[in-house]
Amino acid sequence: MQPLLAEYMQFGGYPRIVMASEQAEKLRLIDEIYRSVLEKDIAYLLKLDKPDVFSTLIKVLASQVGQLLNYSELASTLNVSFPTVKKYLWYAQKIFLVEVIAPYARNVRKEISKSPVPYFCDLGLRSYALGRFGHQPVKM
Repeated sequence: MQPLLAEYMQFGGYPRIVMASEQAEKLRLIDEIYRSVLEKDIAYLLKLDKPDVFSTLIKVLASQVGQLLNYSELASTLNVSFPTVKKYLWYAQKIFLVEVIAPYARNVRKEISKSPVPYFCDLGLRSYALGRFGHQPVKM
C-alpha cells in the first residue's frame, strides 16, 4: 500500500494517470491534463481577460495549500483587482481544480468572518503547478 500511496500523493488520482504503468507516460498525461485545463477550459471556454494571471494564481495557491486565503494579498501579488481574484478563484472551483473550504467555528458569525482555506482537488495537478516533475507548468 505504501508505494501506491506515494504514487497517489505525487501524481494524483486521474484514472488515465493511475492506469499508466510507466512514469514517463504518467508525466506526459499529467502535462496533457494540466495544459488542457488551462488552455482549453480557462483560456478558450471562459475567455478570461488575463489567462496568465489565472495561471499564476494557480501556482500561488499550489504553494500555500492549507493556509488561510487572503484575497487582498493575492490581488496585490498578482497585480489585479480584488473582484478579479474572487472571479478567477470561482472559476478554479467550478472546473474542480481548487476547493475553498470555510473554517469551522462554533459561532456562526466567526465562521463567516474567518478566511477560507484553499485545497487542490487533485494532488497531481498541484504538483505539476509547483513544477515538481522536472518541467515548468504552462505559461499563458
